[in-house]
Amino acid sequence: MDRFVWLGCFLGAVLGCQSLSTETLQGQWKASTVVEEGDTLDLDLKHVVLTFKGDEFKYRHTQRDSLMGNYDLAKGLLNLYVKDPSLDTIIIELNDIHPSAIVLRMNHDGKERLVTMTKDP
Repeated sequence: MDRFVWLGCFLGAVLGCQSLSTETLQGQWKASTVVEEGDTLDLDLKHVVLTFKGDEFKYRHTQRDSLMGNYDLAKGLLNLYVKDPSLDTIIIELNDIHPSAIVLRMNHDGKERLVTMTKDP
C-alpha cells in the first residue's frame, strides 16, 4: 500500500445541496471506501480516521502517522489548518453528507479521489 497521504494535496470545490455545520462533523469518522477515477481501490483502511472535536481535527492514516490542527467550514469547503508548518492549508470538498456518512472529494497525484467515511456511533 502506498503511503496514504491524501490529505496533503486536496483541491476544493462547492458543497452540494445539503447543509453542513461544525456540529454535524463532530465525532469520529472512519474511512470505508476509496474510489479513484471511478475504480474502488483495495486499500487497508482500518487506521484511516478523521476526528473532529470543537474546532480541532485529528487525521490518522496509519498506526503511527497523523496530522492535527484546527479547521473551519467556508462555503461548503472544509479547511484544515495543519500544525505542521511545512504543510499548507488543506482544503477538502464535502461531496455528500448524511448523519452517518460523508463523502470527501480530493485530488491525489492528479487523480480524483472520493473517500467515504462512516461515523462511529
